[in-house]
Amino acid sequence: MVYQPHNCDLITVGSCSDIWRLNLELGRFQSPFVSDCPEMTCVEYSSELDSIAVGGIDGRIEFWDFEKKGKAAEIVPKLSNKGGMTEEITCIKFQENTLNFFVGTERGKIIQYDMRYPLPIKTLSHHYRLPIKQMKFHPSKKLLSCDRKIIK
Repeated sequence: MVYQPHNCDLITVGSCSDIWRLNLELGRFQSPFVSDCPEMTCVEYSSELDSIAVGGIDGRIEFWDFEKKGKAAEIVPKLSNKGGMTEEITCIKFQENTLNFFVGTERGKIIQYDMRYPLPIKTLSHHYRLPIKQMKFHPSKKLLSCDRKIIK
């Protein structure tokens, strides 16, 4: 769940393809954005871009623009697990003052992207291969990521 301050919207995703927007100023739900992904798992807001990124169980990352009120871009990583299926996206984090963002997956991978380029810049792995639960930036500008067992 994230807060979008320009429209006063609270945005959440769940076990469907809808991206729900609750307008806190009006006190009602706005029409949801409908994703191509069957189920959304995470959402993150970028104040620099005034857009959100959502990740899904099919490994897709979609970017939604509030000005256009529609999908702005989409990235489907080419990573796959043992069964040949793409990895589920478990968390997304935008880096401040850049066009970089980081994606955490269900198999403990952290992938760095640039918004202008669809291929990953860098891929890191947690040794336990557990789903990445959360990512934050330390004041020293280093990314901290955690799974169920470690913070890296």
